[in-house]
Amino acid sequence: MTGQSVCYNHFMFKLILNLAVLLTFIYSCSPQKETNQAKQSVEEAVDVKVAKLKEEEIKILYETNATLEADKDVVLLPKLGGTVVKIFVKEGERVKKGDLLIKIDDEEIKASINKAKSDLEAIKANYENTKKMYERRKDLKKEDIISEEELSKLESSLKAYKAQIDSIKANIELLKLRLSYTEIKAPFSGEIAEIFIDEGENVSPQHKLLRLISTNRLYGVFRIPQRYITNISKGKEIPIEIEGVGELKGKIIYISPVADRDKMIKVKAEIIKGKKNVKPGMFGIAKISVGKEKVFRVPEHAVQFSGNTSFVWVYDGGSVRRKVVTVVTKEDNQLLIKGNIKEGNLVVTDNSSKLKEGIKVRIK
Repeated sequence: MTGQSVCYNHFMFKLILNLAVLLTFIYSCSPQKETNQAKQSVEEAVDVKVAKLKEEEIKILYETNATLEADKDVVLLPKLGGTVVKIFVKEGERVKKGDLLIKIDDEEIKASINKAKSDLEAIKANYENTKKMYERRKDLKKEDIISEEELSKLESSLKAYKAQIDSIKANIELLKLRLSYTEIKAPFSGEIAEIFIDEGENVSPQHKLLRLISTNRLYGVFRIPQRYITNISKGKEIPIEIEGVGELKGKIIYISPVADRDKMIKVKAEIIKGKKNVKPGMFGIAKISVGKEKVFRVPEHAVQFSGNTSFVWVYDGGSVRRKVVTVVTKEDNQLLIKGNIKEGNLVVTDNSSKLKEGIKVRIK
């Protein structure tokens, strides 16, 4: 190969290389490339909707479990054993104070009373005869016809008969009292809630017979921490939410004078509105107003959760910033929040899962 040929080839190689560099430069500076880059930048922005925050003041409520209690609620027990011969009422039946509810067999007690009365009459007869004899002997003693010893024996007999009479009378009264125990009567007007025995069943003292309740008044009973004692007072009205029924209104009538071991105080509120369809034993939620707080209302899905942290995305001039917040309460599908946010902030309400700190966004 000649030297001229080598020079020629080297010249052509440099020419092709410079041409390639020139074409690359031209392509990179072309309007088409700029358009593609702009398009790619626009596509990276996330479309979002936002809501403007507006501050509002709400009542802070302490919520606690409440139980509905009847005005009167008792389980009747027999005071003596025996066989149940008759039940005069049914469950759900309303009764008046003094109505006969249950009868326990009384034949044995009646027989004992009759025998005691018969014994009493006999002793009384002996006592009267001895008394007449004693009066006659007293006159004879004055004339020294009988001895002092004979008169003393009659006096002793009279005392013995008198003691027997008093004892039998006391026993008869006791038997009458036991006889009254065979009739179980309503101690107050109310409704038969439960019957625990059957006719013919033998019962003993402390055996449950029936449950009687009075629902003329209902009370919501609950406990509150001692730190909220200044937020309640007698006469104050509070709401009590009963599941399946709705909201009742109660008026506080009792506040315990002592706190329990957990520093909780018992409170009782009489239900003054909404008693229809509620029953003793139902559970609910008592709500006590314990102060006020300034919050912001946002849609529920605007708040994100990560572990124990809740936050929102705040629009900031074409991008978003993560702001930690505290959820104060929930109302329907909205959350009331507070935190490092202020009135006028724009909070993202959709597409939150696509966001990250500083990402570009576009408001729809």
